[in-house]
Amino acid sequence: MGSDTIYDFLKFPHQPYPAALANEILKHRKTPLIDRHQTPLASMGSCFAINVARWLRERDFNYIVTEPPGESSANWDRVFSTACIRQIVQYSFGRFHPGVRWWMLPEFKVQDPFRRNVVYPEDGAETLFEAHRKASQTALLQSQVLILTLGLTETWRDKRDGATFYRVPSPRIYDPAIHEFHLQTVQECVNDLLTAIDLLGNRTVILTVSPQPLFATFRTDVDVLTANEENKATLRAAAAEVARCRSSVHYFPGYELVTRVIRDPYEPDGRHVRPTTVDQVMDLFCWMFVREPA
Repeated sequence: MGSDTIYDFLKFPHQPYPAALANEILKHRKTPLIDRHQTPLASMGSCFAINVARWLRERDFNYIVTEPPGESSANWDRVFSTACIRQIVQYSFGRFHPGVRWWMLPEFKVQDPFRRNVVYPEDGAETLFEAHRKASQTALLQSQVLILTLGLTETWRDKRDGATFYRVPSPRIYDPAIHEFHLQTVQECVNDLLTAIDLLGNRTVILTVSPQPLFATFRTDVDVLTANEENKATLRAAAAEVARCRSSVHYFPGYELVTRVIRDPYEPDGRHVRPTTVDQVMDLFCWMFVREPA
């Protein structure tokens, strides 16, 4: 009777880890969800999501835009955290009512604490936001496929009600009794995404993780490189868990393609991806999800 060896696992279905990494490794599952010119697509997320939206629009996909400037399907700008994704979906359907609605600015203007680079005149803010809310709801309802790019677990929020800001409050208004830094856990990210997805109903959702590293970290317990790796690992684990929990959710390994396969994927700053990198990522996206190649 022979003894077991370390190679007995070869008797079971498996994928060996290759000596050389190539795009073909990621082409193990094709899930045609999108007709290029017909399926209504929307997208939301962090900085890399802007590349996704631009690429789809330039190649005549049926990409929904209900508000300018068109870098996302509505005027959400860059949405960095899962908490902010959840809040956007919630307010689109009248389910998000934060205690502080505006940050006051000089010259009778206000800033939306929950969206990047959105400033309104104080006397018209509520009307303008309501127009945005309707445009946001329309974009979400019209989409059949929603692409979400996850970027950050480092957040800033209001201690009193947990409302998560799009960024750290300005030093002009920062109050340590009110504002706090919060590092999200895997479970918190999972809960955010499931809440948003369940509100969306029967939408198909494609999750991916931004390959763009942190600009900086607010953590003092670790260095920025370690903080970045933990940040991405948390989001990657959350995306996997959500995809396991909901059959309508699919994971797209753009992050793995950029960080593990593509050679020299970043611009000289080491953070922003090259246009050729975006093309390779979206080529894989089309292979996986589009019925007709782009």
